Amino acid sequence: GNPDLKSEKTNTFDVSVDVSLLQDGINFTATYYNKETIDMINDVTVPSSSGFMTYKDNIGKIRNRGVELSLYANVLNREDWFLAVHANFAKNKEVLLKIADSMKRYNDRVNEKYENYDSGFNSSNPEYAEVYTKYEEGGSTTALYGMKSLGIDPANGKEVFVDRAGNVTYNYEASQQTIIGDIQPKGQGSFGFNLRWKNLTLSSVFQYEFGADRYNETLVNYVENADIEYSNVD
Repeated sequence: GNPDLKSEKTNTFDVSVDVSLLQDGINFTATYYNKETIDMINDVTVPSSSGFMTYKDNIGKIRNRGVELSLYANVLNREDWFLAVHANFAKNKEVLLKIADSMKRYNDRVNEKYENYDSGFNSSNPEYAEVYTKYEEGGSTTALYGMKSLGIDPANGKEVFVDRAGNVTYNYEASQQTIIGDIQPKGQGSFGFNLRWKNLTLSSVFQYEFGADRYNETLVNYVENADIEYSNVD
């Protein structure tokens, strides 16, 4: 339990435009929204050694801002034939405007764990490939953290990294991880059609998303840090 947990409060502003054309043959809706949540409640990930994976806590003040678009059109409407198409799109941007003191303490614990990584790094230990979510103002609750890489230096074969201050280095330090991506897509939605011929009907819905990032633990554990003497490489 978390005795310091508070209720979250949300202020929302949105504007919508709904347009119908050709005697309801075409319907288009566009919505813009801005939502600010204070004391937002979220699942916070903790090391499994604590006995559980997550706990509830207030993260701080968060803003969600985005747009939603939808279109429905009757393309064909006859006695024997009917065809309608539909599509929608949604884009949301989440930003942490202010983090709670409890999240600052949580970040300190993660940084302390990363500093322990730096002092005793062992690439064959899968623990060193674990990445914990941190909460930084200007980021989001779904941000991915890592140390930025500039690739391999062809002169010596070493990987080149960039630390949090923007300095170029050959040393990988877990404590120097910064935001390198986000698991939330930049856009998502669906599209499809409804088709009828006499008494036969066919409907379809296709979903899509783009711009999301994923942390590839398989690549880290079984390729880059693989123990090729005693284990398989995927």
